[in-house]
Amino acid sequence: KAMAQADISSSTHWNNRASYNPAFIARPDYLYLFSDARRQWMGIDGAPVVYNIQVSEYIHNLSSAFGLSLVTDKIGATRAINPMFTYAFRIAKQSNWALSMGLSTGLFIRTINGSLFEPDNPGDPSLFYNYKKTTKPDFNAGVEFQSTHFIYGISSTHLFSLRKTDS
Repeated sequence: KAMAQADISSSTHWNNRASYNPAFIARPDYLYLFSDARRQWMGIDGAPVVYNIQVSEYIHNLSSAFGLSLVTDKIGATRAINPMFTYAFRIAKQSNWALSMGLSTGLFIRTINGSLFEPDNPGDPSLFYNYKKTTKPDFNAGVEFQSTHFIYGISSTHLFSLRKTDS
């Protein structure tokens, strides 16, 4: 049995580590704001459209950061919406390194609108012609080590949201 997942793919996505590692938001000294909009293949129906908004702030006396994010991804007849709340804790025993651990929780909402399909063979039984919405809990986890010159991290996204059931 194989299961696969694909996240949004845009060049600025890689500049926003908070999208794939919740530990990243434990950054002291500033309010973190990020937004990104991407429209690919302008003028083509069903072309990919992605919006990504992130906001977080570190609170020194708690050694913690709190954040909110919203990612929407529309491609053809499918749409994914992913609102998340993020928490990260930072351990900094020295001024030249820190270890952060983060968790995100929220929803992963996926819709498919089969009425948008324009098949060559109308009535093809292998195509889905209805509207379907699936909402599942979502969970991300990550750890990040920051030194003066390097950043190392490990994380996983959508830990529970994309599990396939037999129904």
